[in-house]
Amino acid sequence: MKFAMAPLLLLTLSLSAMGQEVIVRKEIAPELPAAGKLIASDKPLRLEDMRDKVVVVHFWKTQWDPCEQNFKVFDTIAREYNPKTFQIVGIHALDLENNPEFTDIEKIALKHAKTFPTVVDDTDLNLKAWKVNTVPTTFVIDKKGKLRYAIEGQLVYRRFRGDLVLQKLVDDLMLEK
Repeated sequence: MKFAMAPLLLLTLSLSAMGQEVIVRKEIAPELPAAGKLIASDKPLRLEDMRDKVVVVHFWKTQWDPCEQNFKVFDTIAREYNPKTFQIVGIHALDLENNPEFTDIEKIALKHAKTFPTVVDDTDLNLKAWKVNTVPTTFVIDKKGKLRYAIEGQLVYRRFRGDLVLQKLVDDLMLEK
């Protein structure tokens, strides 16, 4: 067991040195926002309904380039996996700085986040429940509904290849029963 954790610990330390961080967490994932407007989904999004899938949850906001850059990663990664075993969900975080209208959020979501549904959250309750320190933040949840990893910041930035890290984390969780 010590040896299995060593590569992940080394990975976490090396990513932190590059300004990005993969945080290892092992806890039940908070539920997705019950309230809020939905984009690209006609029914409420519940993690309970996504059991037996690896789920990626992306907290983002409009008019923020790192968030929009992450969408390119998600568009690519969504095509790699079967929708029966993999799901991406976006949560548009409360944005008091820009205070965007729903139509603006929807336009960006449908343009960039076209491969996954988004919940528009107009409270800070989900930021607190998920312990989001910065936006964007990407969470990876295993098939049993446990929150396993968080990646803070832009996924591809300078030498940090968070897209490859995210894909490796998802691949590993796909193999778990």
